Amino acid sequence: MKIHFLACIVTLPCILSCAGRNSEPSTSIDTVFVNFYADKMTLQQEANINNVDSAGVMHRMDSLYNFYNLSSQDVETKTTEYRKDVTTWKQFHDQVVRRLERLQQEQASTKIQDDRSIRQ
Repeated sequence: MKIHFLACIVTLPCILSCAGRNSEPSTSIDTVFVNFYADKMTLQQEANINNVDSAGVMHRMDSLYNFYNLSSQDVETKTTEYRKDVTTWKQFHDQVVRRLERLQQEQASTKIQDDRSIRQ
């Protein structure tokens, strides 16, 4: 009984310290990069849906990189940095999903306003 109690006391701090490390990301998430990544995903989906040719996609991607003042190397570096820590990578993707949801809500709201103005 004493051995089990002692084993619990010794292993508990190890378990808690490991859980603590995973709960906070090791890198802060860059909001501009989140916005870029969400816009990039949107652009890629729109290109697939609308059958945009590769030259058109490249032109739009170049415009997106210019808008956010990023290079492909910047994106690769930031992506690699986030992937080093599972918690950071998950937090990044959660923020991208929230950004996509906001964009979808904004688009739906704009469509509703447009529909109302057409009816009047």
